[in-house]
Amino acid sequence: MRRPLTVTLHRGSVVLSNERDDEARIGDLNGPEQLAAVLREAADGYRSHGTRRSQIRVAPTLLQRRVLEGLPPMSASLLREMAAKQQDRFFRRTGSALVTDARWAPLAEGQARTAVAIAAEGPWIDAAILALSDAGLKVVSIRDESGAFELTPISHAAIVRQRGLRRMRVLTVAAVAAWVIVLSCHLLRLTATERHLDRAIARLQEPAAAVRAIQQRVRNLDRARAALDQTRAQGLRFREALSRVLMALPDSAYLTSLTLDRTGAAMLSGAAREPAQVVAALERKSGLANIRSAEHGGLMDGAFGRRWERFSVKAGAGKRGDP
Repeated sequence: MRRPLTVTLHRGSVVLSNERDDEARIGDLNGPEQLAAVLREAADGYRSHGTRRSQIRVAPTLLQRRVLEGLPPMSASLLREMAAKQQDRFFRRTGSALVTDARWAPLAEGQARTAVAIAAEGPWIDAAILALSDAGLKVVSIRDESGAFELTPISHAAIVRQRGLRRMRVLTVAAVAAWVIVLSCHLLRLTATERHLDRAIARLQEPAAAVRAIQQRVRNLDRARAALDQTRAQGLRFREALSRVLMALPDSAYLTSLTLDRTGAAMLSGAAREPAQVVAALERKSGLANIRSAEHGGLMDGAFGRRWERFSVKAGAGKRGDP
């Protein structure tokens, strides 16, 4: 960044120096009005070469300097305020407004504390500020040549503060707008992502339904296979039970029906010449458990004039010998 153009104000002249320390002195100035006209033209030339900022220095020829003694203790801001409000007390009247500043002097050992106050003629400073501003150069500071005292006019300080506040408001609005844009973009991105997910889910609904249907078919097949296996097992148990019963029946008896439920309980019906022998034979040879005669009686004619007696036998679940 280029160094600011330094404008040093003298009574009746002005000195301009740039970052290359090239100095240009303009003299024979009769007053602030002529200073403004000459300085505006000179500042235009510096701005055309890229200079955008300036600083004003006030030479001792435009300053009044006073040493203030016997002041009560106060802060630096109160000291500057007192010097500005009591100009007629501390400084010589010049017929024009004064720009003042005051600082506490370094405290020497064994001496009372003193303050130093200076005053500059305001019209010269105002003319320089106006000329530089018209030329497009921003005034960044206004001090004496030593740089220890600030000589910014109240009106210009107010303008600077207003510009600073305006700049702060602009930056705040820009920051808020940027955040709003960022949040809006983020919300738009989230909305787009949500819609993409919804479309993806919608595309997966049909395959998911097909998968669920296949799973249901698999479960139905498993249940059918289990039922088939159970039926097959029951058939095997029935054939086994029937085989044992037929092998156990004596020759003097025959079987008319055999019922076997899912628990393994059996109900046998038939006819025999001696039903008691049938029960005893089943207990010995059939392997069925809990055999008991349900009913018997009722005679029926058989071949060769033989008489047969009906019987019914119940058997519990399990096999003989099971616990």
